[in-house]
Amino acid sequence: SQQNVAEINGVTYYSLQSAVNAVPRDNTETTVTLLMDTSENITVQSNQNIVFNLQSYTLSWNASSAAITNNGTIKITSGTISQKSAYAAINNEGTGLIIMTGGSILSTGGRSAIYSRDAGSVEISGSAYLSSNASGFVDGLDRGTVMNKSGSLTITGGTIIGTSELGISNNGTLTLEDESGNGGIATSELNPLSKLVINNNKLFINGGNYVGLTGMVIYSSAEMEMNGGYISNNSASDSTSGIYLYAASSTVPTLKITDGLIEVNGSGTYTYGIYAETYQQSNYPYTYYYLTTVLSLLLFQMYLLLQLMYCLMHNLQFHFLDL
Repeated sequence: SQQNVAEINGVTYYSLQSAVNAVPRDNTETTVTLLMDTSENITVQSNQNIVFNLQSYTLSWNASSAAITNNGTIKITSGTISQKSAYAAINNEGTGLIIMTGGSILSTGGRSAIYSRDAGSVEISGSAYLSSNASGFVDGLDRGTVMNKSGSLTITGGTIIGTSELGISNNGTLTLEDESGNGGIATSELNPLSKLVINNNKLFINGGNYVGLTGMVIYSSAEMEMNGGYISNNSASDSTSGIYLYAASSTVPTLKITDGLIEVNGSGTYTYGIYAETYQQSNYPYTYYYLTTVLSLLLFQMYLLLQLMYCLMHNLQFHFLDL
């Protein structure tokens, strides 16, 4: 006989997706409670507003899609979401909203725990725990445990771990602050194996404790504003700095600091609180190498021609191998 997998207000369902299908599409907040471990993938439609109470159970998936595809609003408060295939654990589509206050998202297939693909929003706080071995690129961006392509990402708590490369990859607007929103030391700490990369948009640090990162990198035309918080023992890129500003091509990143503390960053000979580097795009070395190579060949050909003419004029034999 079929087992009850999920429940809504006392009504049970044989799969988590069937419970999700029963949620109205009028933005009414509805709690879906998981009653046992289940292996399936689910899709949340637009105008659905779901609180996932996974309790101590696990939603796992190991196939060619995300474990959860969200087009509406979802809130994760407990339990575990485990993705083992080469897809994100959660894809946030369109203007979807993900609120994570607890529970765990584990992605071990080389992809993100959360990938917010469009103009949606992600909020991470409380005891939320996210970990992935994401690496490589997608849609022109570095993969990270949490990826924000063009929307809004706000982190006020939790733990984010990137065991291979990036903890956070942001191309939208990223705000890091303590849970009061007033600056200070947050409950969130990015894992020492993590790296935070801001590509072309904005980062606001209003508080928080960011210790032992392998990088806080601000690329291209990105903007960073620090109004509080603490950055220490970081090693951003090759600069061993707390914050690494990298101007790519004709674009220049912007950094504004009104409050906060940056100290004891990096190791080795050169250590900086803030390190800025320009990018010079020039083909000069390659052009120089090409021209000198062509010139050398022309001179050699002229030399051979002169030797041949000399031999002909003096009735001598010309041996190429004697040169």
